[in-house]
Amino acid sequence: MDKSTILIFVILTGVMTESSHVEFLSKLIEDIKGDFPISTMLILNHQQAKDCVIQDWNSREIPTLRFNHLAKVQIRGHFSSLGLCFVCIDRDSDISLLENVAESFDGMRQERIILWVHQKVTQEFLNEILTIVDAKQFFKMIVIDVHYGKKETPIVLRLEAFPTPHFVRLENVTSVFRIFKVNFKGRRANVLPDSETSIKVYGWINDTLAIHLSRIQDSEIIVFAKKYNLSLVVMGSSKQHPVDPKAIPDIYLRSELTHNGTDVRNLNPYDITSLIVVVPCSRKKTVGDVLRQLKVQRLVLYLLPVYVTFVVVETIIMMVTHRFHGHAFRLTSLNPLLNLRAFRAILGLSFPISRRSSLSLRQLFLAISFFGLVFSSFFSCKLSALLTTHSHHPQVENFDELRSSNLSVVMRHAIRTYIEKKFGDNFFKQEIPKAIFMNSDESFYLMLSLNDTYAYIMLREKWNVLDNYQKSIKRRVLCDSKDLTVMSGIPRMFILGNNSIYDWPLSRFLRKVRENGIVKHWINKSTYFVRKSLNITHHPSPRQIKGPIGFEDLMWLWFVLGIGYGIATFAFIVELFLRGQYR
Repeated sequence: MDKSTILIFVILTGVMTESSHVEFLSKLIEDIKGDFPISTMLILNHQQAKDCVIQDWNSREIPTLRFNHLAKVQIRGHFSSLGLCFVCIDRDSDISLLENVAESFDGMRQERIILWVHQKVTQEFLNEILTIVDAKQFFKMIVIDVHYGKKETPIVLRLEAFPTPHFVRLENVTSVFRIFKVNFKGRRANVLPDSETSIKVYGWINDTLAIHLSRIQDSEIIVFAKKYNLSLVVMGSSKQHPVDPKAIPDIYLRSELTHNGTDVRNLNPYDITSLIVVVPCSRKKTVGDVLRQLKVQRLVLYLLPVYVTFVVVETIIMMVTHRFHGHAFRLTSLNPLLNLRAFRAILGLSFPISRRSSLSLRQLFLAISFFGLVFSSFFSCKLSALLTTHSHHPQVENFDELRSSNLSVVMRHAIRTYIEKKFGDNFFKQEIPKAIFMNSDESFYLMLSLNDTYAYIMLREKWNVLDNYQKSIKRRVLCDSKDLTVMSGIPRMFILGNNSIYDWPLSRFLRKVRENGIVKHWINKSTYFVRKSLNITHHPSPRQIKGPIGFEDLMWLWFVLGIGYGIATFAFIVELFLRGQYR
């Protein structure tokens, strides 16, 4: 065979091999699109690369961006995040193109990446890739070993990210990026508890390790780890796991209010919250309020001398009158105890007078009757006024009333910073001039002590917990209002590491948990743990019942009637006992 024949054979073989690779690539893309759409395709190669098939390959249905190693592009924020990246690698140094991928796919590094490799793929070569994969948190990647002239069917290696990144060879190249079931296979995740909270509630990761929870929703992380076989390592829980100031935790058990829309790619509707102002409830009068304003104790102390004086004078008059007429007058120790004439006279009621009553006794009855008339009229007028007078402290319903009420509004420093970033530094001067900024511990204790001398700015989810807490101790001190919303539609998410591989699985899990109402059930039951973990003194407040006075407020009369019956029965027994002694 001459040289020209050999050259023609090599050229034709290379063309056929390249054609088969293009066909393989087209089928692979169709299979990937069938599992999940591709909205943007990024193709990266080195400037000196010449034999890469994907340089001349095009997909008519997918918008494609082509760049070399010198260019920089930010996919997220400018293009659709449902991306696919092709990287053409001719030599070992081209592995550095993964740095370009990390920069281009920042915030979306769990998207699909295909490495189209033209050289022999060795274990050392794969180890270099795995080092970058672990550092940049790549999640979905395949390596296609085309190695021109050697094999017509490329070798496909898929990245298995758990428990540690490694590649496995695929025999059946279908659904290469599809994840049928999330399983972290015991991968270790560093978790940092929130140290800026006063709630001493713990969740048990296993039989020997507990983690400090700052809110009830943090339990979702523990359930997530158990369901998907993730090993949580609590930073600072022991000498083996100290808290390194420079270390970045995989999961920080402290949800934050996000400022930038790019932070909410995996946000679910249940992560949306709002900032509201919680104010003291309206001061509706209760029986206790009326009795305090009537000054019942002072009235009793005022009437007692009148009653005693009347009984003593009446007894003396009757004793003297009976002696003058030669009649026997028998005085027992129980006669002054319950003088019905005195009670009826003081209450302004009529009472019978014997025809044989002396003039002096009639004068005494006239005096006490006049006193009873004046006193009962005074008491009735004052009681009617107290029952019909409206409250001087209605509930604040909007920001205008809040400013005119002179209520000081308490909030945490973090909320202040967030509001000022959204509305500017003059927001509090214009809308809430009497704002007080405190750390988390101080504001937390004020709220749970139900101190109604302040209003509070808090998240809606915090208010739900506080409201359940009030119901559990049967007090209604703080209330919300629909016209006291500072901001709504605020994304609130757990703080994860940058480009975390847990972002998408955790978001999907949280959405399912909250759709089933599990978190709502936890919040309803959370008051038991809050009361158990805290030692808080509640401030006394007369605002315990929101409604006006009704028949249910007169239930105490049955108690008084029962006591009266008991005293009468006791007096009857004493009378029987004394009568037996006299006989």
